[in-house]
Amino acid sequence: MQNEEPNMNIRSERPGRKHRGLGRHWDRAAVGLALIWGGTAWLLGLGWYAALTGVGAILLVEQVLRWRGGLPADGFWALAGIVAVTAGIAGLAGHRLPVMALVLIVAGLMLLGSVVRPGKRQGV
Repeated sequence: MQNEEPNMNIRSERPGRKHRGLGRHWDRAAVGLALIWGGTAWLLGLGWYAALTGVGAILLVEQVLRWRGGLPADGFWALAGIVAVTAGIAGLAGHRLPVMALVLIVAGLMLLGSVVRPGKRQGV
């Protein structure tokens, strides 16, 4: 009989009801901040690239806070934040990136990755 050690990785366990509620709390806070930032950038005439950079930063900070708080980070929103920050900074620097094309490519890669990733099962 083999002596198995308990899994000490708390991030691999399913979050309980309290953590799911906290996750929704972070989601709502991030959406609220993104809307406020987008409206502020629009009112101040900062442009869409400044707004995109700020929204991307908010998405990234939310994912870091979720991870630091023991909640699973969402890879899609982390990548969306990276794309938004990259496109926003590039636009502010005078370069024009095809943002929608990048979003579609990243979304497609995420979906394919979720299908071919070994060891992950839906509903378990």
